[in-house]
Amino acid sequence: MRIDTPTNASAPRSAPKRTPHSAGRGTRHIARLLAAVFGFVAVCTDGLAVAASLTGKPLVQQDKPLVVVSIGDSYSSGEGLEEFEKEVAPDGDTAEAERIIAHRSLQSWPGQLIFTDASGATVQLKDCYCPQALDDTPGQNAPQTLTGRERRGVYWYSAAASGATTRQLNASHPRLLDKFYLLPPQCNIFQKLPAKPDYVTVTFGGNDANFSEVVAACIALPKGNTLEKLLDDIWEEFYDGTRLQGSIQTRLRDLYTQVCATAGPQASVIVAGYPPLLSAGGLLISSKEAKLVNDSIREFNRQIELLVTSCREEQGMNIYYVSVEEEFAGHEAYTSDPYLFPVVFNGDIDSFKDLTQKGLVHYRSMHPNEKGVAAYARCVQKKIDELEQAKKAQKQTRYPAGYRAPRILFDIPKHHYELTA
Repeated sequence: MRIDTPTNASAPRSAPKRTPHSAGRGTRHIARLLAAVFGFVAVCTDGLAVAASLTGKPLVQQDKPLVVVSIGDSYSSGEGLEEFEKEVAPDGDTAEAERIIAHRSLQSWPGQLIFTDASGATVQLKDCYCPQALDDTPGQNAPQTLTGRERRGVYWYSAAASGATTRQLNASHPRLLDKFYLLPPQCNIFQKLPAKPDYVTVTFGGNDANFSEVVAACIALPKGNTLEKLLDDIWEEFYDGTRLQGSIQTRLRDLYTQVCATAGPQASVIVAGYPPLLSAGGLLISSKEAKLVNDSIREFNRQIELLVTSCREEQGMNIYYVSVEEEFAGHEAYTSDPYLFPVVFNGDIDSFKDLTQKGLVHYRSMHPNEKGVAAYARCVQKKIDELEQAKKAQKQTRYPAGYRAPRILFDIPKHHYELTA
């Protein structure tokens, strides 16, 4: 007997009978599919959007920590602010010892900068300080707070040290307390961060230009032409490089290039200038000397600004210059409302004998006092606020108001969701 069998093209296909076992397989398949969909959506939100769960509740991904790094010289470390002033360092290579050796104070102007933490509250960086130990072992310094305040995702690391030159970015820094100590190269700080930095603040160049010798020349006797000759030598070294390898100009450009490359393109590098130092006053400083010094500092700042602008516009670096001259105008040392400490002679004040100094002038001289620190912070904060606003505007351009993410539709075969017992 011949039985006619329909061909595959014309034979009707009946839906397969669903058993409890096959229904379970379908349910599991849908669960896996939905998990993949929601995982895909969560990844595509760049950590900032909200993915809806099966229950309708938002699933918020935690933002990365906000990390700020400060490097530089005594104008960034907080020289002259007494919190670090101790006659000897604690025993052992500890974070507290490094802070004292470097003359690093939480009251420095970077510590006064304000950011928004993960909860939306404002926080000062001094409450988010992460100390570094002298052992300088990458990855061994877990973030911790000195104040006990929960930082909630904001971290401030500082490697700034009194007396640092551009050389100290990559070289150890010898410092003398009760004995010689070696501070680690400041660039090592970038190996210890919990995440890529968002901001890097910088002051370098003042010690390369021998600011301390300039101040000493103002009070030297007999006067002669000591100050004029010193300033001429400094400018010769700035452009040509006579005393150290390479000109100061080249050293600064190389430093900015390395910092931007090490920190990464996401980090905004902010270079702060120096304030005018002197008004005629005291027993030894004349109007002519004050003008010579302040004019030289203004020109030094102008050259720094030109370097920074060149790095940003010609090399594409994420770097900015901030001037503090306007804030300090009329508030130089020896004015009626000074933002800077006057010249302090070594040994005049007992609490300042923390470093063994051979020079006449103490390190505290011509550094920002509490008002000066606040003035620095105002200037840099203004630039940070501008950059933050620009970031928000960029996000709004990417995701304008009323933007709704496109729905992703899947053509799921009917037999995957029409299940029978």
